[in-house]
Amino acid sequence: MTPEGGCIPDSFITAYDSATVRMSPTGTVTVLTGVTSPGGGNETGIAQIVADRLGVALENVKILQGDTLVSPYGMGNWSSRSLTVGGSASFIAASDVRNKLLKVAGNMLETSPDDLDLADGKVFIKQAPQRSIAIVDVCRVIYRQAFTRPALDIEPGLESTRYYRMGNINHIPDDRGRINAYPTYPYAAGIVIVEVDIETGMITPLRYVLCHDSGKIINPLLVEGQVIGGTVQGIGGVMFEELAYDENGQLLTGTFMDYTMPTAKEVPPIEVYHQETPSPFTALSTKGAGESAISAPYGAFLSAVEDALSPFGVQIHETPLTPNRVWRLIQEAKARKAV
Repeated sequence: MTPEGGCIPDSFITAYDSATVRMSPTGTVTVLTGVTSPGGGNETGIAQIVADRLGVALENVKILQGDTLVSPYGMGNWSSRSLTVGGSASFIAASDVRNKLLKVAGNMLETSPDDLDLADGKVFIKQAPQRSIAIVDVCRVIYRQAFTRPALDIEPGLESTRYYRMGNINHIPDDRGRINAYPTYPYAAGIVIVEVDIETGMITPLRYVLCHDSGKIINPLLVEGQVIGGTVQGIGGVMFEELAYDENGQLLTGTFMDYTMPTAKEVPPIEVYHQETPSPFTALSTKGAGESAISAPYGAFLSAVEDALSPFGVQIHETPLTPNRVWRLIQEAKARKAV
């Protein structure tokens, strides 16, 4: 279990974010979001959310993020909050635009907005899909006929700015002094098969299986990339990476030249399985997907190596599991048995 999307009291590390969704007279959509991309593809996920909500093609949605001159005030990206918080803000802003489209389309099709839906660039009657109107035609009415359709009683324009605030954060201590500073709790479990050479201490991982739960998945490919990347990062931490200092406190491992990073040669085949338990606290039932996979390799690798070396009674209390460290643990365990 890894808490994500933290909300520290009275700080700028907090559990809300913003989005502006704007649809033009031509039906194209611009999303200005307060979150930023760390390279995990959250702009694609947000575009999917908005495109689905407004019934337009994904290529008709443009995402602009991180531009503080034009974007609404937001908190950026950290702690796997992009889609749980930023995606939720985009969803509710897009919902405002959607409701306006349905209201005007209902007037044009002479039916209740509740009887309508949006998809494939059209507004259609649910029970009679052949009765439809192009979304771009609805946009034209909103932008060009605000004074010729007085019965609509609408403001011109299709734009909404919304701030989504996580509802389950509580900074007021309970009777035991506890607060809740995290809105979502993803889960993951990792299992690894390793081979240990007792003569050299070399560990060879043969297979790694991860089952994770990040709530409702918006884009499976993006989530799989996140959890595989997180797994590799976790393997690097448990197997190779260490902040080493000399006797004067000088950092010895300050660059990538100073320690091994896991590559395709060191990483075993990774199998990923998804479990979707919807979060009741986010607009889209999502949880974070960034941290849980990083944590799992530590316990999995340590347990597997201890199990492999159980005949010697080896117990591991520190990482990384470098060959010299593992070899030393074996020798120490043999010496204890010999006494």
